[in-house]
Amino acid sequence: TVCVGLHDFTTEVGTDADYIMGVTPWDSSLNIQDSVTGLSAKDFADMFKIQTSELDVTYHAASAASVISIAVQALEASDTTDEVVLSQHIAANNFKTIYGDIGFDSNGQSKSPSLLIQYDTSGIVQTVFPEEASSGPILYPM
Repeated sequence: TVCVGLHDFTTEVGTDADYIMGVTPWDSSLNIQDSVTGLSAKDFADMFKIQTSELDVTYHAASAASVISIAVQALEASDTTDEVVLSQHIAANNFKTIYGDIGFDSNGQSKSPSLLIQYDTSGIVQTVFPEEASSGPILYPM
């Protein structure tokens, strides 16, 4: 479920959220920096909240922002606007975005893993997997 990590879930569950894990495509605790903007996932989420007055930033907004970053990276690296060249470049490369390290397999499917998130003992959501993008360790045993 995508509710783990969202403000309403935390409010309803309170301290019972400690140690709860969930899977999500994106979370602002993801430890990565966008190659175009230099923003971290948290930076993006903070800016998005200010602009929209939303309590949560879901993966939808982060995904949309990453598409723009991928387009810019592909345009700069390919030095062309030729759609065939750009699509080949995107298919063959990885891109650091606020959504994660994005790449595609031979079928055009995303190679990016889902994230495992967990509430720490302070009620803060941490990305705990994949390890290379984690913001904290898996807390176990409780």
